Amino acid sequence: MSTPSEVRRACAKILAREDLEPHDGITYCNIALHAIMSYLGLQDFCVNEKREVMMANDIAEKLENTCKELGFTEAFEAANSGGIVVAAMKMPIHGHVALLYPFPGLYTSGKWQRWDVPCVANIGGLDDKGASMDGIRPINWCFGTKPRLWLVRE
Repeated sequence: MSTPSEVRRACAKILAREDLEPHDGITYCNIALHAIMSYLGLQDFCVNEKREVMMANDIAEKLENTCKELGFTEAFEAANSGGIVVAAMKMPIHGHVALLYPFPGLYTSGKWQRWDVPCVANIGGLDDKGASMDGIRPINWCFGTKPRLWLVRE
């Protein structure tokens, strides 16, 4: 089990990496998630049998097959207790993954029927003005539609 402080430190360390900033239309959510998970002792979770970091859709598939799905409130509580919770969304070409960030409160999302939403440590993607979406953000800013939330480790 990790502590919330350990998870926050791991996220801060990886979010500060300039090599993970989007460029030339390429984003690195899968690489960032792998780096955060490795820092937290889960270095094998995001790699395939060839020891390569999986793409986001493949990580989402692994989550579906190996982890417990949580609702937003459960996921928020698990992350704030030091649990490792991953948000994932499969898409036709490239999906998106991000780690839930231990944060003191929930945000209200007008995007998703005004549900209270947790924050994620997000790498990847640009907003409609071309600005980076990297950083600690409410989950509704980082996913086009509501992602599924998976408990990787309590």
